[in-house]
Amino acid sequence: MAFCSGCGKELSEDARFCNGCGTETTQSEKNITTQTQTYQAPDIKTPLYQGETIVVRQTATSFNRMPRISGKMILTNQRLIWEKGGLANIAGIGLLSLAGDKYMCVPLNEIMSIFSVFILGASGIEFSTRAGLKHKFSLNGIKHKESKEKIVDYINEFIKRNVQ
Repeated sequence: MAFCSGCGKELSEDARFCNGCGTETTQSEKNITTQTQTYQAPDIKTPLYQGETIVVRQTATSFNRMPRISGKMILTNQRLIWEKGGLANIAGIGLLSLAGDKYMCVPLNEIMSIFSVFILGASGIEFSTRAGLKHKFSLNGIKHKESKEKIVDYINEFIKRNVQ
């Protein structure tokens, strides 16, 4: 199973470009997808690879487009995952939360930078990918500040260790 580093859509095994956003697939995506055995962790929809562990799980809202869609941010030791969930969202639009992408998976080695951003009443993060795409999320709910710090610190440390 392969996922686009740009938009998180599932890719076919022989895909050279994502049919969702047009991003060219990378060798690192193909390397991660050679892990074929997966398992289902409790309370998340995205299957995890063998050896993949959850570092942080937090309620989050996507600020990538309108409407602002609520879901769950999951940081693993290999990927940053966002899954859409529920009908409510931060803007109070309710049923409009049914629109938009269901999930996004970005391998950590595709993230170029990540940092905290100000979002009123929440903890914001923004990151950019090697494909040049930017993603912005608010982390909300209990322990959102602690989760933001863990996500930003963990990914920045990963980036430092893997700079070539």
